[in-house]
Amino acid sequence: MDYLLEIGVEEIPARFIPGIIEEVKNKGEEFLKEFGVQYEAVISEATPRRIVFYVKGILPKTEEKIQEVKGPAKKASYDSEGNPTRALLGFARSQGIEPNEVIEKEVNGVIYVFARKKTGGNPVDELLPEIARKLIKSLSFPKPMRWGDIDFKFIRPIRWLVSLLDEKVIPLEIAGIKADRISRGHRFLGQKEVVLDRAADYFVAMRENYVIVSLNERIEMIRAQLHRTSAEEGVLVDQDEELLLENANLVEYPTVVIGEINREFLELPKEVIITPMKEHQRYFPLFKNDGSLYHKFLAVRNGGRENLAEIAEGYAKVLKARLYDARFFYREDLKKTLSTYNEKLTRIVFQEKLGTVWDKVLRLKELVVAIGRELNCDEEVKSYAVRAAELSKADLATNMVYEFPELQGIMGRDYALKSGERKEVAEAIFEHYLPRFSGDMVATSEAGILLSCAEKIDNLTAFFALKQIPTGSADPFGLRRQALGLLRTLIENKRFFSLKKAFDAAFNLLPADVREKANFAEVYEELLEFIYQRFKGLLLEEGFSYDTIDAVLATGKDDFYDLYLRVRALENLRNHPSFTALTTTFTRAYNLARKGQGREVAESLLYEPAEKELFDKFREISLKVKGFLREKAYLKAMEEVAELANPLDRFFNEVLVMVEDEKIRENRLGLLGAIAGLVLEIADLSKIVG
Repeated sequence: MDYLLEIGVEEIPARFIPGIIEEVKNKGEEFLKEFGVQYEAVISEATPRRIVFYVKGILPKTEEKIQEVKGPAKKASYDSEGNPTRALLGFARSQGIEPNEVIEKEVNGVIYVFARKKTGGNPVDELLPEIARKLIKSLSFPKPMRWGDIDFKFIRPIRWLVSLLDEKVIPLEIAGIKADRISRGHRFLGQKEVVLDRAADYFVAMRENYVIVSLNERIEMIRAQLHRTSAEEGVLVDQDEELLLENANLVEYPTVVIGEINREFLELPKEVIITPMKEHQRYFPLFKNDGSLYHKFLAVRNGGRENLAEIAEGYAKVLKARLYDARFFYREDLKKTLSTYNEKLTRIVFQEKLGTVWDKVLRLKELVVAIGRELNCDEEVKSYAVRAAELSKADLATNMVYEFPELQGIMGRDYALKSGERKEVAEAIFEHYLPRFSGDMVATSEAGILLSCAEKIDNLTAFFALKQIPTGSADPFGLRRQALGLLRTLIENKRFFSLKKAFDAAFNLLPADVREKANFAEVYEELLEFIYQRFKGLLLEEGFSYDTIDAVLATGKDDFYDLYLRVRALENLRNHPSFTALTTTFTRAYNLARKGQGREVAESLLYEPAEKELFDKFREISLKVKGFLREKAYLKAMEEVAELANPLDRFFNEVLVMVEDEKIRENRLGLLGAIAGLVLEIADLSKIVG
């Protein structure tokens, strides 16, 4: 049997639909399990006008279970003549059985009586009304509504209900609406009433009435039409997945329409056209093979292919009005040079305790100099970065960025070039916000890398000093993204850089009252742990083993490109034939050597062949390893360390470390300590699990 529950509603906002689909499935499965309903699969879907809960392959009755209820001990259940006592009679009565129907079982050496009861086996059609009612009432929404005079809230007013188990209507009433077998088609193209003979007809009947119930199918329909239409034009489509999802959740029957951008607007920077196109109109821009903007766009209508020319013309008119506004803002902004907008930054608050945006700019100007020294940037690069820092926030005071905040940095670059700034400065202004989202590019120009790092280090230091540390899912200042962006910028640009000095410099640039209430050592410790966690997550996504990462992080280093190279080297070394033996023997050596680290090894006190061999091997590779460490050649260093695996193994098999002779014992501990110390300069191999 199949069961269909359809909740017909007024238009649901697109952003809520994915969450509704997930919650309906999770809650539905939870209630089916609670009531013991046996089924094959649950399908949950939603469109702007309906929420669907569909259960396939339901068995007629709930699962039967045998439940055993423990009663009194046997000796308390019968008298000396074997007759039931009051205790047994009361237990049997409470369980609805006769006294002679109990069974006996031993529990911890004591025999008890048990009642064996059969549960389940209930007709499913009698349970479905309660399951459906519980499901509907359990759904949670960000902004639920009340309507009429009923005491009930839902995402939007309910207008119809369908509740069918195969051919049978399952009684259900919610908010004064009684369920039946009548659904609704597409608002304009389908039948006003669609009578369903049985639940299994639902998806086909909806399709025939221009409703694609499946969200994934709507997405793929749009994707296919975008590709086909753009290919016919010989251009490329910006297939923004978020925009694709939003469009799929705005319609019940998607059809892609191609419209024209008025050519008078093509003189504008493409971002000025694309942003209102995507953000306000939810259109898809098209691009020529050289990356320039094409003079047409793609949009998604909620309907079929009728009157597409008129529809496209209407879409183009709406976009034209948006672009008139954008062009006006752009031209107004260009009446002044970018630097003049800095005057307004003194009146824009960055954060109550951190001052204005201009205060932040002043911090960035000094911080890029400090970081530039650590990154060994030449004077020219530092001068570009300082100028870019000075102009980095100016576009926040422009009309375009006020209207379209997502254009910050983009307009800064454009206005900088229009104001006669060097391209290196303009590019750094744009790049200092990178990466803006997961998968976005990072800064790659020299000045851009410098300013991008300064931006993130200032933000992280400032908010950690204020104890505004992300907790759970709450991250109002985007500090997780900032930390990941900092890591990616350093790693992808192969920059060796110790963060402690940079954080120290950033801390000392904060307002005095913030510094006085914070302790840098504590702030740095919290920052480093926070960044370690982001680093670990980043590398786990790349496929590195968690214990490899832990082994490297145990060194306590704060140069994350250096740490990345170590992780990569250690991960490669895991394929070495001696790796397992090395980690095992190192862990043993490390545990013993804690008392012996730092002690000089006296060669004259080495008596056993195995310890002499180990010492010779250690001495042989030690200089090589240290040389490779200076060169950051960590794989070569680790391969040299791996040569200790066999001598170490032989040492532990043939040499007793904890001998009675104190000098010999301390000498052997000193040897193990020296080996452990050398290896720990690369990674703590005792963290390797297997």
